[in-house]
This record gives sequence, C-alpha cells and structure tokens, in this order.
Amino acid sequence: MFYLEQLGGRADIVREHASAYRDSVSSVLNHRDVLVNLLGEVDFPDKEQTLELLETVEDFISADSIDYSSWRRREERRLDRNIAALEDVVESEQFDLISVQWEAFSNSFAFASEIWVNLQQSSDQLIVELEQERTAFLGEAPQLYQSALETIQVSRDSITQLESEIETTRSAIRELHLVLDMISPIVVPESEKLRALQASVNRALQKPPTEQPAPGTMLAVMESLSHANENLRASLFLLKTAEFDDEEVTSQLEELSSYLTWYEDRSQELLSRHTDPDIKRAFEIIRVAITGIRRVMPGLLDASEQFVTMKETLNEKTSLLEVERMEIQEAETLLASLKEDAEKRIDELSLYERYVRLDLARFRASEPITSRQSAQLYYDRVGPISAPLFDQRASRRYRAITWLNDFERAYADAQEGTLVLNQMIDDISALKEELEAKIFDYIHLRTMGASFTLEDFEEIINVYNGGFATFNARYQRASRLISELLEYPSSYSPELSRDLRSLDSALFRANQVWAQKEMTYFYFMKWLFNSIIVALTVALIMVAASALAAYPFSRMRFFGRKQGLLVLLLIQMFPSVMFMIALYALLQFLGRYIPMLGLDTLGGLILVYSGGIAFNIWLIKGYFDTIPDTLEEAALIDGATRFQTFYKIVIPLARPILAVIAILTFMSIFNEFVLAKIMLQSIDKWTYAVGLWQFSGRFETAWGPFTAAALIGAVPMLLFFLILQDYIVGGLTKGAVKG
Repeated sequence: MFYLEQLGGRADIVREHASAYRDSVSSVLNHRDVLVNLLGEVDFPDKEQTLELLETVEDFISADSIDYSSWRRREERRLDRNIAALEDVVESEQFDLISVQWEAFSNSFAFASEIWVNLQQSSDQLIVELEQERTAFLGEAPQLYQSALETIQVSRDSITQLESEIETTRSAIRELHLVLDMISPIVVPESEKLRALQASVNRALQKPPTEQPAPGTMLAVMESLSHANENLRASLFLLKTAEFDDEEVTSQLEELSSYLTWYEDRSQELLSRHTDPDIKRAFEIIRVAITGIRRVMPGLLDASEQFVTMKETLNEKTSLLEVERMEIQEAETLLASLKEDAEKRIDELSLYERYVRLDLARFRASEPITSRQSAQLYYDRVGPISAPLFDQRASRRYRAITWLNDFERAYADAQEGTLVLNQMIDDISALKEELEAKIFDYIHLRTMGASFTLEDFEEIINVYNGGFATFNARYQRASRLISELLEYPSSYSPELSRDLRSLDSALFRANQVWAQKEMTYFYFMKWLFNSIIVALTVALIMVAASALAAYPFSRMRFFGRKQGLLVLLLIQMFPSVMFMIALYALLQFLGRYIPMLGLDTLGGLILVYSGGIAFNIWLIKGYFDTIPDTLEEAALIDGATRFQTFYKIVIPLARPILAVIAILTFMSIFNEFVLAKIMLQSIDKWTYAVGLWQFSGRFETAWGPFTAAALIGAVPMLLFFLILQDYIVGGLTKGAVKG
C-alpha cells in the first residue's frame, strides 16, 4: 500500500482492488471463526480433524497471497464431507445454521480468490504503465547504451572462440607442412634419377625405331607415369590455389612434374625403340622411380586437399574475426557518445529508487512490534532495504531481532551433532566389545601359524571417520554462530553471555578431543633422543679413531705414508651421496649376520656416518704437526712408551682440535637428513632431521609445531657447544710440564 500511496491517481484501481481484497480476507477469517465457534459447541466423530483443517486456512490465504485452488483440492472436500455428516448427529436447526455458515465461508473464500485475480491484473497493468514511464524518463540512450554493452560482450566472446578456432586451424596447417616436408626425401632422389637418365634417353632416341610392338610391361610403366604425373599436377594446382608458402617443396614438386612430363611427351618414341638396351634400362629406372613416387602420391594428394580446406577455413575465420572487431569498434564508438547521458539518467533513477526504498523502510518501521513473529516480519521487510543504505549486513544491524534465530540454529546443530557423536561412541563401543571377545582366539591362531587379516580395525576407523566428519561439521557451524553472537552481542544478559562462552568452549573441546592427532607429535622426543645418541656416538668414534689414525701420519715415517695421505684427500673429492646405493647394500648384507648393524637400526646408521673419518684425520694430523717433538722425546727418555706419550702429552695439547672435531661432527650428524631418510624406515627409529620433514605435507605445512620443534632441537647442539667451548681455548699448555 505504501507504493500505491506514492503513485497517486494512477493506482486508484489497484488501491480499490487491494482494499477489497483486504476486506475479503477479513471476511473469510471472520466466517471461519464463527464456524469454528459453532462446531466447538457440538460433539461429532471428526471434530478434532475438522477444527484443525479450519485452523490451517492461514496457510492458503494472507494479505500478500492466496491459493484457493490448493485449498479446494486438499481441504474443502474433507471439510464438506465432515460437515455433511453432522446432519445425523446434531439437531436440524443447528445443522442448518452450521451449513449456512459453511457456505458463507466457502463463498467468501471463492470471492476473495476472484478479487485477488483482479488485483493481479490491475497490478500487472500498472507495472506495464510504470515501465513505459520509466522508459520514457530514461529515453533511448540507456537502452542503446545497454545494447552496445551486450554487443561488445557478445563480440568479445565470439572473438575468443574465433581466435581459439584460428589457432587450431593454424596448428593443423603446420602439421600439414610437416607432412609435405617429409615427402621431399622421397621425391628429390627420384627426381634426380629421372634427370640423370635424360641424357642417355636422348642419345637412344637418335636411333631408328623398331617395327615390333612394345611389351605390356613397358606400356604399364608409361601408364603409371602418366597417372602419377596427373596426380602430381593436381596436387600442385591445389597448393598454388591455397597459396602454399613453402617454395622449396613447391619447386621440388614442379621439377619432378617437369621430368615426368618430359618422359610422358616422348612415350611413343620410347615405346617404338623398346629393343634398344639403353631404352630397356631407362624403362627399368623409370619403373622403380614411379613405384617410389606412387607410394607417396596418395599422402601428397590428401595433404594438398586438406591444406586447401584448412586454408579456406582459416580465411573464413579470419574474415569473421575482422567483422567482430569492427562491430566492437562501432559499439565502443556508440558507447562513448551515449555514456555520459545514459549514466546520468540511470544515476537519477537509482537515486529516486533509493529514496523510495528509504521511505518504504520508514513506513514499515513505523509498524509496532508486539511479538517475535512481528519482529521477524519487520526484519524480513526492512532488512533487505536498509542493508545497502547503511553499508552493513541486516543481521548485524538488527541484532536484537536476529540473535535468537542464530542461537536456535546453533542449538539445533549442536543437538544434531551430539546425537551423531553418541551414536558413533555406541557403534565403536560395540565393535570394541566384539573385538575383545575374539581377540585372544585370533592371537592363538596367529601363534599357530595361521595367516589372516582383521577387518574389525578397519570398521572402527570407518565408523570414526564417518561420525567425526558429520558431528564435527555440526559443532563447527554451531561454534561459528555462537562466536558471532559473542562478537556482536545484543541486549541479552551477562549471564547468557557466560553461558554462550561455556557452550563455545565445550564445542571446541569436543572437537579437540575427537580430532585425529598427528603421529608426529607422539614420537618427537624419541626422534630427538635418537639423534643425540647417534650424533654423540659418532662424535666420540670420530675423535678417537681420527686421533689414533692421525698420530702415525704426523710422527712416524713409513712406506706409503705420503700415498696414504693422498688417498685420504682423494676420498674427500666424492660426496657421500654417491655411495648411497653401496651403503644401503652393505647394511642389508651386514644385517643378515649382525642385526644391530643392519638397515633400519641406529647402529647401522652410526656405522655409515663413521665413514667420514678421512677429513678429520687431515685436520688432526695438521694440528699434531704443530706440537713440538721435543716434549715426546723428553718423555721417551724418562721411560715413557710411545702410547703413553700419545695419550698423556699429545692428546692434552690437542684438546682444542679434538673439541672442534667433536662439535662439527655432532652438529653435522644431528642435522643430517638424506642418509638417515634412506637407511631408517620405522617411524620410531627416525632421527630429528627426518622427523622435521614429517611436519611438511603435500598441501600445507604445520609451521607452528615445526618452528617449536626446530627451537627444541637447537637445545642439544647449544649445550654440547657450551660444554666443549672451554676445551677450545684451553689445553694449549697441557702436557708440557713434566710430572
């Protein structure tokens, strides 16, 4: 009615019909209420059903719509049957009164339907008139402007399609070029044969002809030559018609055609001298050449025909492309001339429509809100209009109205999720009890050598996956709605806010309890401990073995000393990754006899890492060279053995280099990844570096746990360095004092 009031006299008929329709709706509901009161005073078998049918009238008629045909089809027949059955139950006067009221109710419903039809017709006519006025107000400029925009869009779509088709055609043409290029290696040699043969044929043609008829084989050769030349000329004609741009291929084919034509023109002369030895040889050479040419001729002719077709298609698509581009240029020119006027009128119309919507919002906002239903109706009517005006979602602007709906949705989702969760727990418990009842029998069978697979675990996993996916989705949706309620609070009490927070926490807790945990987190400390054991053991082995091996190279002179040092240096030229296959095979072999040194063992990994001793020998040997020999000679004079001078004098003085070797070895082994990943398969045997790799997946990386694990992993290296740092700067005078 608000819009009708704004339209003035143009909407008189619509207002009249709308007013009549409102009155008719009131009449229908009044007759219904009277009929309900009359039926409520009597007792009959179908009384409850009849009253329920009358109460559902609002489902078929309201101030905004009516569905009389559905009411007649679904409700009226049953009501008429139930009321007619009252004749045998109530007194005649009371039955007549009920019948009259029933007829009045039914007729008023039918009358309201007729008025609704009239209202729709008058409304449609008014809409047509308003559309005409809108068109007259806007003028032709907006229509032409919109038409030009549509033309540009259609043309651009056509251009995109044409460009794709043109590219496909050009690709096919390039393939035909390759096919024609492949013919050249066959055509050129045969053409050279025919050219070289011309001189001897010319000399033979100077001889007198013979009277004997030519044999059939020679006639067949000349016929094949003529047929091949005909096909070749046809292919050349097609290629020239299509403007074939490979001049080399064209010239080769033309040259071959000229030679074939030369022999074809002299066919009678050649046949008349068929007894001449040179002519016989010429026919044999021509036969072989024609055989090779005929082998490629079908492909040449077919490629030429396809080339012509593709070229015509390309020219056609190119022409259409130019036409579409011209249409875009014309439409863009038209747009430039209409843009200012069209946009101005459209903006004026949009501004007017905005004012009308704002007035409508004010009109509807003036209606009182007396119940939750009226509040919901207010939100449904005013929300869509006010949202664009205030640049805010209607659900947030009218939070006092919508928050209860969101809470009901959250409650329904949480309730449904809880039902699914309880059902999942019951199903898993039942499967668990069933498995416990038979697990010992299966264990006994397995110890007896029987081989089988238990499907019970797979069933439990399937139940968990299906149930968790369902209830987790419901809980997350409920949690999101509750979070929005807390983020954009309304007029509810602080106690309710606390309850909402508790509910949100409970939903989050349920998700955390039942979410599948990463196996990574359970083994991290095990991986860290494995790395410490491996790195520390290798560091000790490296220091001890390198020191023992470096001492003879530094203090003793023996055959092969220099060559041994060169071999150690040569080994360092090759990275360890070159020996991965050999190392893998070595551990596989050792594992058969010494399990602790096999694959997937920390002992085997320690053995592999110990192979890097050569570099450390060089470092320690160089440091030993800086220690004076006189200290050891003095000890030997005092009765010390060579080994005693080594560990009582040299080792204390070499503590700095030994500490450096230990630190470098520990850090490099602690962070080594490649060899550890290859040698270790069991997750509980992994080292720290391999475990860190597990935090990175195909689609995402757990950066939080990854950085935390990296920080924790740095602690052992830091402690190891702090423990040995004193040995780096100290020990320079250790062992230099007698005693």
